[in-house]
Amino acid sequence: MAPDNGADVTAARQFACTVCRVLYRSDFSRCPRDGGEVVAIDAGDDPLIGSTLAGRYVIEDLLGEGGMGRVYRARHAELPRRFAIKILFGELAALSDMRTRFRMEAESAARLDHPNLVAVVDVGETDEGLLYLAMEYVDGRSLGAIIDSEGPLEAGRAAALARRLCRGLQHAHERGMVHRDFKPDNVLVVEKDGVEVPRIADFGLAVLTEESGGGGRLTRKGETMGTPPYMSPEQLTGRAVDPRSDLFSLGVVLYEMLTAHTPFEGTMFDVVRQIATEPPPPMSVRAPEVSVPPELERIATKLMATRPEDRYGSAAEVIADLDAVPVRRSRGRATSAPPPIVDLPIDEVPAAPVTRSAMSDTGELLALVKQKRRGVVTVALIGAGLAIAGIVAVMVLRHRGDGEEARPVARAEQPAVAAPAPAPAPVVVPDAAPVAQEVAPPDAAPEQPAVPAPVARKEKEKDKAKEKPKKEKARESAPPAASADELYRDGTKLFLNGHLAEAKQKYESALAQNSRYPAAHRGLGFVYQRLGDRAKALKHLKRYLELAPGARDAAEVKKKIESLGG
Repeated sequence: MAPDNGADVTAARQFACTVCRVLYRSDFSRCPRDGGEVVAIDAGDDPLIGSTLAGRYVIEDLLGEGGMGRVYRARHAELPRRFAIKILFGELAALSDMRTRFRMEAESAARLDHPNLVAVVDVGETDEGLLYLAMEYVDGRSLGAIIDSEGPLEAGRAAALARRLCRGLQHAHERGMVHRDFKPDNVLVVEKDGVEVPRIADFGLAVLTEESGGGGRLTRKGETMGTPPYMSPEQLTGRAVDPRSDLFSLGVVLYEMLTAHTPFEGTMFDVVRQIATEPPPPMSVRAPEVSVPPELERIATKLMATRPEDRYGSAAEVIADLDAVPVRRSRGRATSAPPPIVDLPIDEVPAAPVTRSAMSDTGELLALVKQKRRGVVTVALIGAGLAIAGIVAVMVLRHRGDGEEARPVARAEQPAVAAPAPAPAPVVVPDAAPVAQEVAPPDAAPEQPAVPAPVARKEKEKDKAKEKPKKEKARESAPPAASADELYRDGTKLFLNGHLAEAKQKYESALAQNSRYPAAHRGLGFVYQRLGDRAKALKHLKRYLELAPGARDAAEVKKKIESLGG
């Protein structure tokens, strides 16, 4: 595993056991494992950093956080070698089935040995009851970070990365393993002899197929885990998965590499409905400025077929088609990169578009774990697969009965582009007042009779008729005005990068188009808070709650208002 560049995994409230020092994400009065007191810790604090695990791994730093635990960088106490250590969260380690799952994950992942996979080297339990998994430390960038900073990727580069990812998946699939959470954040890219080598990490949600002889599945029927924008239809609905589910996710990743956008966007329910009922939109819709070889787009589309039987049968078949795509082979990075494209690592609220951002609240069914680096929320639906399946079924029926239902809600509220103002009407001159065509020089010949007003009007109308096609052509070639959604996204990018004045301008522009846009009010509230304008911060945060009283972060926003004295 590699460092989580820019990850913010300390924003949520944290708790830790005073005895075993295991981290909790929810408030326990006592540690279920050892009875130790569980206390709140400050954001950024981690009692495990600096400690020695199992007598041989010295914890140096936090790398990131996943659905089952935290990942740390560690060095061996005696050998000059570094490792990535995953430690299970306390509330999960207290569950016997989760402990079994964690051990099975380690045992199954340890069977994998391939240059495009991150190797598992050790697994164990400390005397204090901490479950850990030791993996080789890969000093590289995540594919997600590369897409964010350099995407869309050049076609040859994307095809080369996809080909090597297929080799890693094929190795795992041949050994009866399905990843189940394949996405750009779980791919680390290193350069070796000028060649980009992607390595698939975190088989934390892996499932053993029946053919593997692994002694059963890690997941139960009706259990859904993964990251929604990258999940296959069968995985979203809690049905059995096989290697073709990973291939669906690979199609989403390939699409994202080529366009810097995921194909299925919107709120959580928009994404679920689209995946279950619709093919991916053409890449020209998500990235009209990018030219993608049609053969490469067809591969991505086939990978994302709704029915598993319509997809490729194996990763080897995908490699064969990739090899036939007529693109320039890429050994390393593209020589030039387009401007950075960054998605929004903030919580989703009504009317706010969600791509790799947080998903909507579904009550007690969802255990949401925020991965702040790229804003993807990994959803662990413990026993909730059947509920999601019911939601999808309703969406499918509504989709078939009403064609309008297929449109993402956020898209429907985009304001129309305003047409240019009409040209002013020509001034009508009375017939008695002659209109001179031009002023004659002093030595010019005597003036010709003036043109009567009716004739002048006809000439003006002819000129106007000639100008009309030019205006229409200019109108068609003019770039469309940014929608409120786009302005909101741009504002959030600027806010996250610390450009408060520019973010304020974008949010205000979004509200100028839609004064009832909740997310823009919330964004302005946080901007004004940073700028020290308490009155305006309170005004916009209160307006946000008025427009979105049932928002998932309503309680947090109320606390923020109280802290500001509102």
